[in-house]
Amino acid sequence: MNRDHFYTLNIAEIAERIGNDDCAYQVLMAFINQNGEAQMLNKTAVAEMIQLSKPTVFATVNSFYCAGYIDETRVGRSKIYTLSDLGIEIVECFKQKAIEMRNL
Repeated sequence: MNRDHFYTLNIAEIAERIGNDDCAYQVLMAFINQNGEAQMLNKTAVAEMIQLSKPTVFATVNSFYCAGYIDETRVGRSKIYTLSDLGIEIVECFKQKAIEMRNL
């Protein structure tokens, strides 16, 4: 099995696991705006956007940052987050799965 195929399988598995966890899915998708583009948000904005508790959202954002799904940028004393390349690939898997489901 070549490395690219293995990598693609892992991305699909990660996307499936995140998709099965409502909180994780909502937090990840909060970083996509209405036009389908990645957007920068702080943790509080994510919590307000998806209407989940701050501790839950903060923990999820921290875990996504540690896993490399989102990037962190320091702005003064604040931190702003956006999807990393890996996070964008996971969102693309969600989009592909939605297309497949529509075609059934």
